[in-house]
Amino acid sequence: MRAGHFTVVLIGLSMAAKTSAAADVPSQAKRDVVRAIAQSGAGYFDDGDWERAREHYRRAYDLIKAPTLALMEARALEKLGRLVEAGEAYARAMKVAADETSEPFRRAAADARAENEVLQHRVPSIRIALREDDLANEVRLDGRVVSRDALRSAIALDPGTHVVAVMRRAPADSWESVTVQEGEERTVAIEPPQPIAERALRPSRSAVRPIVWAAFATGGAGLAVGIVSGVLAVNRKASLDEMCVDKACPAVAEDTLRSYHDYKAVSTVGYVTGLVGAATGAVLLAVTSRASHVPQMGAFVSSTESGLVVAGDF
Repeated sequence: MRAGHFTVVLIGLSMAAKTSAAADVPSQAKRDVVRAIAQSGAGYFDDGDWERAREHYRRAYDLIKAPTLALMEARALEKLGRLVEAGEAYARAMKVAADETSEPFRRAAADARAENEVLQHRVPSIRIALREDDLANEVRLDGRVVSRDALRSAIALDPGTHVVAVMRRAPADSWESVTVQEGEERTVAIEPPQPIAERALRPSRSAVRPIVWAAFATGGAGLAVGIVSGVLAVNRKASLDEMCVDKACPAVAEDTLRSYHDYKAVSTVGYVTGLVGAATGAVLLAVTSRASHVPQMGAFVSSTESGLVVAGDF
């Protein structure tokens, strides 16, 4: 493998020196430097060190625009999973003059066209869909600003996870993380965050649920205290009925009378607490259940070459 593709590069450089116009012929010193860099790149390529191979082939190509060098750079980029950059390198390799007589150059351009055609089926893409009121804000993809023209069509990406962000002055920035596989096409809808006042009016069911159950628990405990205290008060009342005559009680009944009034008061408080807790829990449960079934409406649009894409939740 190493001898094969490196020999193609060397032959291409030699043929370029013989067939190019005199003004375009690289000097012998430059050709020697490019050969040395390409040879190192070939060694890294065969060792599986794709990044260093790519770097060397690109450095060599910057010195002499040989399709053979761009082709090898594209292959190294494809090995690295950087499919978008690989497509760009293939495009450079395909740029051969119509009157080019170097057979290695023409063969490299043909190979680049064939390999790039296969590659394009593997490149994933996303379409960023924004609400109409978001179209004037700055959109970034993996930290880089996306132009308005780019938003009109699908954006090619490398496979993996990417972050789409909309930078706003108000109310706040929003972002979406998306993971794409080879050959996948996805639409990413970026919704602006809800205003704070609107979020406050719509408490989430999960946040309110503990309060609901706490209210029911408090109500249950209050009713239990009311019932037990009421039973004890009734017992004390029965004892007082035996000891007292016409509401006149002897001295020995003072403790019983005092405990009767205490239990009666505790029972009353318990019943009131129980009723309030149960009512509060029931109201909160009804409100959150109703809110969770309220239809949420929202829409976004994205301009495309054929018009506008309109989508949303209704």
